[in-house]
Amino acid sequence: MASFGRGGGGRGGGGRHHHTNRSTNFHSNYPSNSNASSSNQPKLQVCRNYIATGSCPHGPRCNFSHTVRHYATLDVSDKLPPEMIPRPSYHQSRGGGGINKVKDRYKATSVAIWETLGGIKLFVGSQDGKWRLYNTAPTTTTNANTSDMNHNNNASSNGNTTISGVSLTQEFEHYVGGPIDTIHLISSHYFCVGFEISSPMEAPLDTNKAGMVHIWNLSSPGDAPLELMMNARFAKYASSGRVRCLCTGSAGVGGEGRVWSGGNDGVIREWTMTNTATPTLVRTMSGHLGAVTKLTLSKNGVLWSGGSDGTVRLWNIENGEMAHLIPAVKKDTAPGDAAASAAAAMLGHSGSITGLLPFEVPSTDPNSGGAAPSSFIFTSSLDETVKVWDATNGSCVASEKHGQGVTSIAFTSDSSGLHPLLLCGLYYGDIMIRGTISNPPLCLLLKISHNFVGVGHELGPVHDIQAGPGCTFYAVGEDGKLTVWQIVGDFGL
Repeated sequence: MASFGRGGGGRGGGGRHHHTNRSTNFHSNYPSNSNASSSNQPKLQVCRNYIATGSCPHGPRCNFSHTVRHYATLDVSDKLPPEMIPRPSYHQSRGGGGINKVKDRYKATSVAIWETLGGIKLFVGSQDGKWRLYNTAPTTTTNANTSDMNHNNNASSNGNTTISGVSLTQEFEHYVGGPIDTIHLISSHYFCVGFEISSPMEAPLDTNKAGMVHIWNLSSPGDAPLELMMNARFAKYASSGRVRCLCTGSAGVGGEGRVWSGGNDGVIREWTMTNTATPTLVRTMSGHLGAVTKLTLSKNGVLWSGGSDGTVRLWNIENGEMAHLIPAVKKDTAPGDAAASAAAAMLGHSGSITGLLPFEVPSTDPNSGGAAPSSFIFTSSLDETVKVWDATNGSCVASEKHGQGVTSIAFTSDSSGLHPLLLCGLYYGDIMIRGTISNPPLCLLLKISHNFVGVGHELGPVHDIQAGPGCTFYAVGEDGKLTVWQIVGDFGL
């Protein structure tokens, strides 16, 4: 690949449970006055032998799940200077046996999947100020129709493909000048990096910090990147604080060539971008009382934003006006009766928003009766919940607690490709896999914890999780590591 141009500055018990009645509408299976919490008991228990090695000595006699494989864990950030390495804490050893393990690398903040003609490549951003490019070429492939893989997953021998090994090779790295908070791909053609710089030369800020966004054209990676600038003469940066999130339009939603950025200054900025011209700031949208942490576009062309203030806001992208506010609520410190608690769960979040994802209930679902697709938005928060909102009116239709802060979310599917699943990265490094249009909605299918299976993230939050082709998914975390996984079985949905 061509070089990039300089950019400047023991096992758990329990068997399997089957869910046969699939829901195509959250309203019909999740009453607004009910908060069905299934967060404590996963439907499947992980086989720690299979998830780590791909084999199990118990074969068909194993009582645990062979649905997920772990393929690789890789350090993707620089080591911390000795003076920045913390002393061991209770939270870093909460599972026992890890009392001497401490965070010794800069945290990895984001991952983006680049599908090329030559395979799958990964961009990873880190607080060490570097983004890195990895090639994820599988070493071999095998047919996933063995009895050992499928005996307890209700999977048919349909020739599903699974990876038997992954060779992660770093192809490139680039230092942008400051900690990277977000990376983003625009239709696999442009690679965007949001990062923080100190002491901007033009119009210094009171905080002495500024946010920058550089955009590389992947068709011509040797060229210098485009830059988002509030003013090319006086404010050669994209935000008066860190850039925390980026969102782009598409041909069907919002229009191609539109970029929205959100940052620590609480402002959403809209930019236009073409192949040749310098990106231009079109408008700003203010309202969040704190950092704008997440942005996404719904199918009907509404911009959704989430902030550290716990609010979710809906914006008209044609005029930049706020169309709807989902206010934050106070954390429930003294739950009342069950009905009051269930009603409170259907309100807004009480912590910082960490994820915003649009979701379409497939119109091809056999239970949909030929109805048009239903549009929803999934949100996650440090208040330990994932909530589902009707994208047409902003009403909450489902809510689920997780027992710890939810720090990242992504969609994937089971090995059949028929059942969409929700991946949840959590505050203590765990990963949960949940149903979406399952019965009940958001039911917990599997929980992956380093303390139990011996692989995964163990020293803090999973900051980003992204789904790739072939039911693969990739996560980066506070420990400065990238982990590679694949769903290889059926969850009995």
